[in-house]
Amino acid sequence: MTAARAEVPPKVSDALNLVLRTLNLKGTGVVRGAGITQAQSTMLRVLDREGRISASRLAGEVGLSSPAVSSALVFLERRGLVRRVHDKEDRRRVWIEITRRGRELWSRCLRRFHELHTQVNALVPPSRAPVFIETLQLIAREMGARESWTRQRCPLCHLGREQGGGA
Repeated sequence: MTAARAEVPPKVSDALNLVLRTLNLKGTGVVRGAGITQAQSTMLRVLDREGRISASRLAGEVGLSSPAVSSALVFLERRGLVRRVHDKEDRRRVWIEITRRGRELWSRCLRRFHELHTQVNALVPPSRAPVFIETLQLIAREMGARESWTRQRCPLCHLGREQGGGA
């Protein structure tokens, strides 16, 4: 007869890890369904927001190296999602712009992200939401999270601004 294994109480970090992995997989599924990577979707979001930007500034905005951005831009350009435009005053300067097709693809991704965002919000009962949010904010703050960094890179954090509603 073997000894019964003691039930180990779940840890907050384990629960958060499961939620984060699940959200990451769902988000990855959204962009994969559009035929692009997470990094490429972030680039489209930045280009949609900025309109016109240099490749080096784009690299800084998305947190990737210049070679990684350059490679992704080649892919996006071949798909007709972005274009390179020479500056009219300084032909050496090249701007990156999102195309109409790129904007349409990003809008579809954004709608899917919004659906995911809505599903997540619906899972927390309204009576428990304030304490849940406060606890998550405490964890983020104590771990040194920078809200501006999160809002800059997470499509779900941009829904209020990009769709004219609350996030």
